[in-house]
Amino acid sequence: MLIVAVTLAISRLQVGCKAAGPTKGENKKIFGLLRAIVKATDEEEPKVQLTQTAAEAAANAPHLALYLKQPAAIQQLASLAKQRKLDALEVANASPPCKADKLAACKAAAVYFSNLPEAQQATLAAAAADERGFKTINNTTAMALVAAAAKSGPPAGAPATATATYLLLTAVYSTEASSKAAKLLGTGSTRQHHCGTGQSAVGASATQTIAATIGCLCASNGSHDNNKGCYETKTGQQTWSKDASIADWQTIVKNCQKVVEKQPQLTTGNLHAIHKGIATDLYTAKGKTPAVGFLGYKKHSGAAGCGGGDSKNTGACASFATSSTQVAPPTWLDLIPQAATAIDENAGNEYRTFFV
Repeated sequence: MLIVAVTLAISRLQVGCKAAGPTKGENKKIFGLLRAIVKATDEEEPKVQLTQTAAEAAANAPHLALYLKQPAAIQQLASLAKQRKLDALEVANASPPCKADKLAACKAAAVYFSNLPEAQQATLAAAAADERGFKTINNTTAMALVAAAAKSGPPAGAPATATATYLLLTAVYSTEASSKAAKLLGTGSTRQHHCGTGQSAVGASATQTIAATIGCLCASNGSHDNNKGCYETKTGQQTWSKDASIADWQTIVKNCQKVVEKQPQLTTGNLHAIHKGIATDLYTAKGKTPAVGFLGYKKHSGAAGCGGGDSKNTGACASFATSSTQVAPPTWLDLIPQAATAIDENAGNEYRTFFV
């Protein structure tokens, strides 16, 4: 069942891009998978879905924390609530802990306390009066609930614990993650330098970023503009030099937008499926003389480089082969399952915060 589910997830990702390919749309599948990762960087990270009980606990946490801090003041107001006199209480007549802008919060905590069953009121009163440390523990727990409930999302930049979004941005753009600038970050002056020289040298740029890998699959050479490897229209001419921007990047990443955006990409299951699809393509033998270690279109000999042509021994591909049998996977590939793990860990941490 797991194999069927993963296969189905991958197949759904593959339908997103229409391409004529260098000849017959050979890069449609791998482009769709890589594009899904780019799309995922624009999505909000999923948050843990709380049960109704947990959600209510989070909503009541501020009242609980305030009661534990000021039990006498809240109990005094709770007695007024039972007498239906709480609404009439003005700031001037409130006890010192509840004066000024604190009165509204005190009234809310008093209503919460007065609505609890008597047994729970007694338990809270005992916890507030306990001097053996339980009051501090309970108050810390309550404040953790408040903080978790108010959590707005993942931090920007490089957090101490990398978020899924940050990991995927690094996979797509590497050192340009903050600006989302798609560039060739490797050294070299030819397409083969950046995309790979057959089975002797991996692509200096393709191994660093998904953006460069997509460029190797989709961009036209500097002297031609006839690459239809990823979608139906021709791509612009690419300059193959260090720090050069990926030609037509916005066009490339938007070509599947309408289809891909119909389903969320930033989920644990989907990221694992995408990773599996990319790894499968990487280790699938390609070319007239079959060879592994290539992503994308490879027409002839595995020993030839990814020069972008539709003839001779080249292809619109990215090479990560170091010999006829050895593969050096791109550095960005492992960041995809790491992002999936980050989603699970984030959800687990939030869940544990609510049920500490």
